[in-house]
Amino acid sequence: MGRKPEVPDGYECPHREACPHLQGLSAEWMWLRHQEDVLAGHESRRRIDALISECQQQDQRITQLESQNAALQALHRQQFKPNRGSGRAEDSAGPEAGQEKEKKKRGAPKGHPPWTRRQPTQVDRRVAVAAPTQCPHCACDHLLPRKKRSQHLQEDIVLCPRPQVTCFDHAQAWCPVCERAVIQAGAGELLGSYIGPVAKSAAVYLHHAIGMSIRHVQKIMTEMFGLAMVPASVLGFEQAACARAEGLYQDLQQKIQASAYLHADETSWRVDGKNWWLWYAGHRELAYFHRDPHRSKAAAQAVIGPGFKGILNTDDYASYNGIPATARQSCLAHPLRVAREALQTIATLPAATVDALSQRFLRQAKTFLQEACAAGRNLRETPLPEKAADKLKDHFLGRLTRLCAAKLAWEPAEQLRARLRKQKKNLLTFIHHPEVEPTNNQAEQSLRRSVIMRKITFGHRSPEGARRQSLLTSLITTAQRQGRDARAALESVWTQPPAVAQAAFYRPQTTRKKTRRKKKKAAPRRAKSKDPPKTS
Repeated sequence: MGRKPEVPDGYECPHREACPHLQGLSAEWMWLRHQEDVLAGHESRRRIDALISECQQQDQRITQLESQNAALQALHRQQFKPNRGSGRAEDSAGPEAGQEKEKKKRGAPKGHPPWTRRQPTQVDRRVAVAAPTQCPHCACDHLLPRKKRSQHLQEDIVLCPRPQVTCFDHAQAWCPVCERAVIQAGAGELLGSYIGPVAKSAAVYLHHAIGMSIRHVQKIMTEMFGLAMVPASVLGFEQAACARAEGLYQDLQQKIQASAYLHADETSWRVDGKNWWLWYAGHRELAYFHRDPHRSKAAAQAVIGPGFKGILNTDDYASYNGIPATARQSCLAHPLRVAREALQTIATLPAATVDALSQRFLRQAKTFLQEACAAGRNLRETPLPEKAADKLKDHFLGRLTRLCAAKLAWEPAEQLRARLRKQKKNLLTFIHHPEVEPTNNQAEQSLRRSVIMRKITFGHRSPEGARRQSLLTSLITTAQRQGRDARAALESVWTQPPAVAQAAFYRPQTTRKKTRRKKKKAAPRRAKSKDPPKTS
């Protein structure tokens, strides 16, 4: 029922307190309730709008978290490959019904050279073995003699169940200045030491070269060789070796800083519960390790040298920018790994999440870096002339310029594009210097042994222990790269003068000289004149 448009002035409804049309309810009360219902309706609509907006935000957040979850799952699959054993149902079934899943053939890939062990160069003893009287296959007793003989070489180790005890009988002399009797050390004797240099060098070698713990070294010495000692004795051996080899360590650092090119890298290390850094610098012949509490430019200069004038091969960490190297080679393996991981992440994301331009950039960047690494391997085998190297470098630079021209919408792809563009001048140094590798894999592999040791020992308790391991690891790794016996070289630290001990670890004049291909000069033609050719 509609409302009357006009109400006479002074009109007062007789049914105001109890209206018959409202079943006896008060009209005033009903009006008040109507106003309350209108306000409540407005409040309800406001709350509904707020809940709708909140649901929309939650939907957007869920979509974002699903995308992040897919990326994390892809990263997890990259780091931890699934264990697909033969007992699982999904492995027994093929990709389609009636088709068997093709399994990868075990062993080395086709065309890989076989792994053969080194043949012995000398025979220490010969044992004559009589011909058999019965066939070992069919048990036949009527065997006929043959003149031809067969030889079988077998290598084995000789275990000494007890240590060798040597008594050095010294002839004494009297010193009138010191006013006391004096003696001199015999061959292989360490005056004042009850354990000889062979055992000491073997203990240090087992700890630092093999990676065994000090307690395991003590067990081997005690149980296998019968040489009783305590674990602290191994620590004393290392302290004595470092005190004697300090000059060798400093000389090695000088040779590293005077090298023609270096690989350098760093990794974290714990010293007394604090975060330190393990620095490495070296090449195919020398290795230098140094532990420092800082990861700054000053720490890099302390290892490589503030006046290094060679070629430096590193990643794109900013601390290496303070080294005044003649040229830099940035590792191509790092951006290649980033491109591969980004492509694997895209494969797990929903469709149309990443724009087509970013995907194409990542595929082209991966191909470019792979071809550059392959070119570096080929150049190490067959270097190119200067003009051909210039042409090859211009080709790669042109491709890189076109590849990094357009800005990308997907953030990981844009970060890789900016990285390649920033390191553009340092990515292709290996083309004109074939001795320089396009990747920094040499430094990564050199740090691998120390990284494994870090997982086992969790670092060091003191800076002195960190320095001892840096010194001994540097000398042992250098001796191995020089083709020397690292254990015998450690023994020379105790028994030989510093100059002789230095020759046991590495060649004293070890340097990395730049090699250039010599161009053949054509024989000079004789001039068609009557004058004789000039002679020098």
